[in-house]
Amino acid sequence: MSKGKILITTRSFRRMEGEHKQILIDAGYEMVDSPFQRPVEAHELADLLVDIDAAILGVDDVSAEAFSKANKLKVVSRYGVGVDKVDLAAATDKGIVVTNTPGGNANAVAELALGFMLSLSRNIPRQDRQVRGEDWSLLKGVELAGKTLGILGMGRIGQRVAELANVFGMTILFYDPYAPSDDFLNRVPCQSSEVERILTDSDFVSLHLPLLPQTANMIDADALSKMKNTAFLINTARGGVVDEVALNDALISRTIAGAAFDAFAEEPSIGNPLIQHDNFISTPHAGSSTEQTTLRMGLMASQNALAVLNGERPEFVVNPEVYDKA
Repeated sequence: MSKGKILITTRSFRRMEGEHKQILIDAGYEMVDSPFQRPVEAHELADLLVDIDAAILGVDDVSAEAFSKANKLKVVSRYGVGVDKVDLAAATDKGIVVTNTPGGNANAVAELALGFMLSLSRNIPRQDRQVRGEDWSLLKGVELAGKTLGILGMGRIGQRVAELANVFGMTILFYDPYAPSDDFLNRVPCQSSEVERILTDSDFVSLHLPLLPQTANMIDADALSKMKNTAFLINTARGGVVDEVALNDALISRTIAGAAFDAFAEEPSIGNPLIQHDNFISTPHAGSSTEQTTLRMGLMASQNALAVLNGERPEFVVNPEVYDKA
């Protein structure tokens, strides 16, 4: 006899076998897979959440509408860090605990950010296409060593990016209202700076910010105009922190040298004009898509869900005020 149902929408969680699934089975719960191979819209999620006790969700639209038919739901366990698509107030109002998995994807996303820097600086995607077309002309690249990297957002991912960039011999500037620990600053040479200086002085600007009202379209036309025309913009955070219309204009005018995105304001980002540019590269929100991260974040997400279902308080609660309602 099943103790209840747990909805799983995130595709990588569903595709890989491992302890993250086994502990749900061992606890006596039935896993219910989303029928969609994409992020789920709020009205679709509302139907899926009927008779569901817990939900392990990806970047789905978890607005108030999604909770409208959630008659048994106790916990939304985010498979990831960002909760900008979760209506926390609506969840709290219904007594639903929201959790996330901080740090679970830090190394994977940081490595992708470095991969983007290398790909842009050495024109790897463009030269690959040339070779496939039997064109052996060379495109001049730049080395990372000696270049300045500006990191906006110095949480777990930003810190890991700094660690990797330091190995490449880059000078590192960062902005974050919350300073990293003294231990980190003693280990990794980097300097706290204002956003404007990071934009003007950096050869690469890497974004690791949550999407909040104060960060929405933070990289707009004015910000892009402050960057060097030889600089590259890297976004492995959230699409909404960049004004994509302004970036499109900047790539056309060569206000900056290029950009790379793992996250777009609208996803899937079909027909986005950014994708047409030779100086723009992208991945389909794949920053956490590694075997190790799937198992790590999946286990954290499952443990968070089971803790709530067992009447315990999980470690990573995003809306702690929900416990004040008890």
